[in-house]
Amino acid sequence: MHSESPFLFAEPRTKTSETSIFEVEGPFELGEAVPTPAHAAPEYVRWVQSALNRVLGTKLSIDGRDGPTTRAAVAQFQRAHKLNPDGIVGPTTETALASASAVPAPALIRMGQPDIVRGRPVVTGGTCPTEFAEVVRGWSQYEDKVERLAQAERDKINKLADLIVATFTTPGCVPLGQITVVGHADQDFHGVVFEKKVSDERAQSVAAALSTAIIKAFKARKINRLAKGAIAFLPSPIGVGATQPDAANVPRLTDRVLNRRVTIQLHQRGAPVPPPDTFDARIERFVKLLATNKVVPDPTGKRTERVKCILDKIRRPGILDVFVDGGAANETVGPHKVAGNLCSFQGKYDPPPISNADFAKFLGTVSKVLKGPGFAPTVPDDKILSGLSGLILVINEGIIRVERYITLNSTDFGYVGDKTRGTRLSSIFADHLNDENSIYSCYKDFHGNE
Repeated sequence: MHSESPFLFAEPRTKTSETSIFEVEGPFELGEAVPTPAHAAPEYVRWVQSALNRVLGTKLSIDGRDGPTTRAAVAQFQRAHKLNPDGIVGPTTETALASASAVPAPALIRMGQPDIVRGRPVVTGGTCPTEFAEVVRGWSQYEDKVERLAQAERDKINKLADLIVATFTTPGCVPLGQITVVGHADQDFHGVVFEKKVSDERAQSVAAALSTAIIKAFKARKINRLAKGAIAFLPSPIGVGATQPDAANVPRLTDRVLNRRVTIQLHQRGAPVPPPDTFDARIERFVKLLATNKVVPDPTGKRTERVKCILDKIRRPGILDVFVDGGAANETVGPHKVAGNLCSFQGKYDPPPISNADFAKFLGTVSKVLKGPGFAPTVPDDKILSGLSGLILVINEGIIRVERYITLNSTDFGYVGDKTRGTRLSSIFADHLNDENSIYSCYKDFHGNE
């Protein structure tokens, strides 16, 4: 979904000039959200579905998705147990369902959990949190604007944004990209419609403030775009009126103010953040991989040895990593369009001597190859081993083809060949076999056929 602002639910309040850095799932238009159980974690929904199947004999799919069929089954259970049939699994319905099914609810973070009630956010997962829950409080009876809350409550929203961004930028963490925002109200003489309206507006105000804080936090880290669907408010921010009193007010009312709240839950979404893609990190990975593996293929065992030697050198400053690329092909060199390998082209490229730009077409650099997409952190180990073998192959072929097809004269192989160009190419490796600052010092014992 594309939009002018990254979170559509914020648009009806104020248009924003922010460009879209998130592409999120939803619906997020105001008024389109439907009531959804607050405990929206897939594990919790699967427990609800399984318990309903056990108690009611329904055949719900145990898929962890909170859809209309599941909500209808919840309402059916509530009617059978003389509960409010709103299709929402609150504390009372959860207790009844756990008792009727003889299966306790999973130990997930719950909205209204005592730790949260006392103002301490709940987090699991250590350095990489797997879930996080927070409650924004301090609302007066009819207040629905975040801007009028105490600074301490608004700081909670900023801290949540910082946490979300941190999980998107910490290697190995699965980002907390799924956000559930549910508004709550206290019972009021105006009735359930008004209670629902107040709780809806509280949820939407908190969600809009959180989205703004997330954008600001990402921009502070110079991150201006995420993948489509990386962050999703699921379900859409919504209020549930006064149907779910705070846990401190169950079963007996102790403090009405606690019911006026907005609960926010963060859940993991997507794949773990990959390690930082730096050249040093790539080399370190290759070295560790080769500690217990060989490149593939490696007919004589020499390719693995040469890769290790080159990797050891490439990490040092000032290393000459230029090589004659025996795989270079299908290029235009001067007036010639070479439909094949450059080093074994049957003909004369010159005189006059080819330009430096054309000469560079015969060459490669190890660092450029290893920085390419074929060696990215997401490439599987077996492909890395194959790619390293391929790198050694083209370096080997560069030596072989220069010696066979370029520097030898026409009476040996029938190729005209340009000796001036051949001498220039040959010098790249021949002059550096004993140069410890060149990758070709790894080729002192090269005799071909590897």
